[in-house]
Amino acid sequence: MRDIERRMKPRRARSTQRFGFGLVRPGPQIGISCLRADQSSNHLDRRELPTPKPLCSLRPSRCHFALGVTLVALLLLPSPAVADEPVDLSGTWKVDYLTTAQTKIPVVGDFHTTTRVVLAAEIEQEGTDLTILTRVCSLELSSDMPLAQPVAPPAFAESLPEVERRGELIERDDHWELRIYPTWETVGVRLDDPAQDELPDDGDDPRVFDQDGDGNPGATILVEGIIDAEIYILQKSWDSWRGRVRNENTIEGGLRWHTEQSVVGASHRILRRQPRATPHPDQAKNLFRMTRVRNSPPC
Repeated sequence: MRDIERRMKPRRARSTQRFGFGLVRPGPQIGISCLRADQSSNHLDRRELPTPKPLCSLRPSRCHFALGVTLVALLLLPSPAVADEPVDLSGTWKVDYLTTAQTKIPVVGDFHTTTRVVLAAEIEQEGTDLTILTRVCSLELSSDMPLAQPVAPPAFAESLPEVERRGELIERDDHWELRIYPTWETVGVRLDDPAQDELPDDGDDPRVFDQDGDGNPGATILVEGIIDAEIYILQKSWDSWRGRVRNENTIEGGLRWHTEQSVVGASHRILRRQPRATPHPDQAKNLFRMTRVRNSPPC
């Protein structure tokens, strides 16, 4: 009888082997196998945590099939974009260019002049190095000066030569940055070294020429308002661009610039003063935006 009772007593459950799964790299291929959890470095404290259900059954074929399907699904997911290759900026661009200058004139006081320029830009790219050839399509002036407004006649913009600029792309954490380095430009005067040479103050200086072909020295700017007159100016200036490449078709950023001007004549004596313009300190008033053009030229 005792033998029968012993046989009928429930036996203590044997500890089952828990299984996890991991990736194994046998040479160039990726294999999948079931690994015992007690063989890994991440041990569970069986006294504190309940025994988890097996991650796969003891029949390896089923485990391998499920994991194989999961791996195939992961491999079919799209890969993230590779940021090592610089964005391709080569081609034709329209540039909207805005600067705001502060000017102080005795008696008149302080005023601001805004210059809006549309440029056509042709970009050649080699790696991250850029060559940008720009020409002016249009140029507009506006001012908060009382009683008079400056006007750039069409001949002024049409007379401005093409400018070759150098720049580069710089990779940041999550985007590409465009840098265009300072480039000197002159108007109405030929200087051997624009960075060092002073502008002439005499229209008869041999370096001065008629920029816009109207018979007057330098380039002509009009003033309209209480006084209608012409100003004949010489100018040297530089600018540098720094912007964020939003995508392959759009770049936005800020401008740094410096300009010097010499008035070598005017049709009214009150306009023969030598104003000095400086950039407005608000960066939002000195900006550029580049938009790729594919079908028609910006000018």
